Amino acid sequence: MIVTENITKFFHLGGFERKKKIIRAVENVSFNIEKGETLGLVGESGSGKTTTGRILLRLMPLTAGRVLFDGTDIFKLNSRTLKLYRRRMQIVFQDPYSSLNPRMTVKQIISEGMIIHGIGTQKERTDKVLKLLETVGLDISSANKYPHEFSGGQRQRIAIARAISLDPEFVVLDEPVSALDVSIQAQIINLLKDLQQKKNFTYLFISHDLAVVRHISHKIIVMYAGRVIEKGDSDNLFTSPLHPYTKLLLSSVPSLKGKSLKVNKYPDTESDIPEKGCAFAPRCPFCMERCLKETPQEISISPFHSVACFIY
Repeated sequence: MIVTENITKFFHLGGFERKKKIIRAVENVSFNIEKGETLGLVGESGSGKTTTGRILLRLMPLTAGRVLFDGTDIFKLNSRTLKLYRRRMQIVFQDPYSSLNPRMTVKQIISEGMIIHGIGTQKERTDKVLKLLETVGLDISSANKYPHEFSGGQRQRIAIARAISLDPEFVVLDEPVSALDVSIQAQIINLLKDLQQKKNFTYLFISHDLAVVRHISHKIIVMYAGRVIEKGDSDNLFTSPLHPYTKLLLSSVPSLKGKSLKVNKYPDTESDIPEKGCAFAPRCPFCMERCLKETPQEISISPFHSVACFIY
């Protein structure tokens, strides 16, 4: 359903040409998401996860590469055709406190997309809003309330109701539970899984929390410094991680064994990440001379598992 081919996004900072600084947010990232499945995208802050998700929805321009939605390159669509595709692609943002307009009622927030796309009469939109509120576990009396009257978990349910109001096929979930308490996280994750089973949604689930990603994802991609360093199905990646960075992420998950992989300190600034060679080399306990000079390319270890590392 979703295919990305070497998508790349650079940000240029600074004024004069000689002093311009290039931030390589995403570089040569390729993957595909099948209809009805969830792809988990994990990595530390600054790894390029959110930028990748926004590119898939054409919320920001590409530097290079292609994004195909059902075989159509969305970056070649004109504004009129793109509007039709917008109905099929939606997003749930990370912060439920800032993603909802405080001056709009819940009814107005959820129905806004339907109004923009000219869907239904006013009564039909109202009926659908009430049905969506029940679907996400909120009382229909919530329709005339404002966002500040709800808890974080309830606000995220409203955001989910807004995202699915247009009956999309593909939804980007940008760390949808990171701002919530653990008990509320479980409720939202179970809600998303339930909706996927009922509606056959396709998800891109962005998170830095591996425990959450494993619970919801069919396949997982690990990103570091804008590049994909490991791909695999959920079970393979957790039981047999290959890349040292993936092992580091897994060792950071609380465990009774108390064992962790020792690595060097994370780079303090963007300039500390090497321009050539493996971006993880300064932190890697297995770093070789080759790692400092060449960028490792992705190789397949099995039909459902690949890694970009010179160890293999």
